[in-house]
Amino acid sequence: MTAVPALSAAHRLLAPWYVDGTCDDLDAHHRRHGPRPVLDVRELADLADAAGLRGRGGAGFPTATKLRAVAAARRHPIRRSGPVVVANGCEGEPASRKDAQLLRHSPHLVLDGIALAADALGATDTYLCVHADGTELRDHAAHRDDPVPVQVVEVEPRYVASEESPSSTSCPAAPHSRPPPRHTPPSAESAAGPPLSTTSRPSPTSR
Repeated sequence: MTAVPALSAAHRLLAPWYVDGTCDDLDAHHRRHGPRPVLDVRELADLADAAGLRGRGGAGFPTATKLRAVAAARRHPIRRSGPVVVANGCEGEPASRKDAQLLRHSPHLVLDGIALAADALGATDTYLCVHADGTELRDHAAHRDDPVPVQVVEVEPRYVASEESPSSTSCPAAPHSRPPPRHTPPSAESAAGPPLSTTSRPSPTSR
């Protein structure tokens, strides 16, 4: 049996690449990381806080704050349906390939994160937005048994399409291709009505 080298917390995000340059299928992912836990929104937000998980688009907005905002918005009496979870796998930054590498080598870590958020928030739909061809990601998602299957959405390869509001309104759950001006972020209110959460990419120090 080949020994697996010890990896730091940051290196575990791309463990298949560091170990043998491949991509983990679902079985290999489970052997490496174990089964996905089931957490309520308080537990997940506390874990995101402890890990220092933030958005990687420049603002560094805390993921835990988004989770708590969606949970609070869901309790609003006028809400008619559940939340929608949108994971932003786009990257419009020049010469940036961080999202692409994570999705290529450790796709099930990203899909686990989407499923964790969906379970915790009671989401009705989940989406993963990407700029590139999403065929391989759809294949990975199809082999999973997540209660809310992830739908891979290909959005326009433009810089602004990588931002939270355009990426969220690119999903089929949003009826407007060109949303009206917003006074609240998508994590508090979406074009379709229910609260919507855009999950953040892992920071290098997150576990």
